[in-house]
Amino acid sequence: TVASLLNLPAPTSTDQGGFTLKQFKEDLRDGFGTIFSTPVLWVAILVFAFTNITLAGPYSIAMPFLVQQELGGDEKMLGFIYAIFPIGYAIASLIMGSFQKIRHRGIVFYVCGAIAGIGLGVFGFGLPLYLLVIAALLNGAALEIDGLIWTNLMQEKVPPEKMGRVSSVDSLGSFALLPIGFAFTGWLIDTIGVTSVFIAAGVVT
Repeated sequence: TVASLLNLPAPTSTDQGGFTLKQFKEDLRDGFGTIFSTPVLWVAILVFAFTNITLAGPYSIAMPFLVQQELGGDEKMLGFIYAIFPIGYAIASLIMGSFQKIRHRGIVFYVCGAIAGIGLGVFGFGLPLYLLVIAALLNGAALEIDGLIWTNLMQEKVPPEKMGRVSSVDSLGSFALLPIGFAFTGWLIDTIGVTSVFIAAGVVT
């Protein structure tokens, strides 16, 4: 890795004049313009701005309460459950790496989003731990497939010279609502209970 980095060509020296507010506005406008000119991009960003809330809220905020209150577990069980999700990521990466092309990417993308929601939603039904492990694997695998499809789609639809701007807008749109979602999840836990939060998240996603 170090050797490959040392062999990279030196960047071309250009005088950009430093950061300016005008340049920032132009870059932001260019990023939004590129996204809104491609419906598949802005629709997906809009959808996942909300599904990121329904997935990340229960996963990050409600899961510790679920483990303690419903599963009777401790921090070791919580860590174990959290460790299962990335295993799903890894399995999906290995499997998807054998495909040269993903057919019907749009359908697969949204179906996997629904599977991810179901995989998280079943945590609210009081199932045995081994079934929750399977659900966590499915959730992780589905989200990884979505991530791979999204990366491929961005590289295909966005010109290389605009990738940085579009990626920034993508991150902004996808995660801007997360703080509100986390606060809302905490309020829902007190209002309807932790199991209902997971069930509702699975249904909405």
